Amino acid sequence: MNNVSLTTRAGQFVYSPETCVSLLQRMSDPLCRSDAWNLFLERYTALIQRWCEQWGVKSIREDDIFQETMIRVLNSIDFFERRRDGSFRLWLKTLAHSSWVELSRQQRRQLALRKAAPRCFSEWAGLTSKEGYDHLTELCDVWATQEIIDLAAERVRQRVDQSTWLTYELLASQNQSVAQVAETLEVSHRQVYNRFFRVKQYLKLEYDQIDARES
Repeated sequence: MNNVSLTTRAGQFVYSPETCVSLLQRMSDPLCRSDAWNLFLERYTALIQRWCEQWGVKSIREDDIFQETMIRVLNSIDFFERRRDGSFRLWLKTLAHSSWVELSRQQRRQLALRKAAPRCFSEWAGLTSKEGYDHLTELCDVWATQEIIDLAAERVRQRVDQSTWLTYELLASQNQSVAQVAETLEVSHRQVYNRFFRVKQYLKLEYDQIDARES
């Protein structure tokens, strides 16, 4: 829930949210596709880099891996554009599986054609192992979970009044104490607690609803 910034103007807090709609929906929407794709590529590149680093793949190979997996992205996004109701979590898991399978096949073919030394095969052993696949799937799942959290937060922000959401943000994101928030917003400690736990309850309800569709 780090998509919220708090600034001050004339001594008052001004809430400036970043619009948070499902990334998959934005990637399928012609009106915001470009920005959504740029965001996806930024996050996906970081994910692939982390995956490669975990399994000791040299940086010179990362571009090859990224290009191979991007083929799977381009092929699979059309499917979800037609459906319009695709699960981002399921899409990422499907993407991870197809990318891993194709990457494994591609590297085995290339190494075999070059009659590469055994050490070249071992370089890819971890990445193309079941453990490597499980790790890639886990990274994708963490990403999807964060997308759900962000979407739930945006829906709750739109559901409650600004002062209630600001109360929650000051406590949860700005790490202020109840006393500090009460003084800043000129409300009682009881009101601070009530607002905070009401938002927490709404967040859980929204998360569960979205997650049920994403599973």
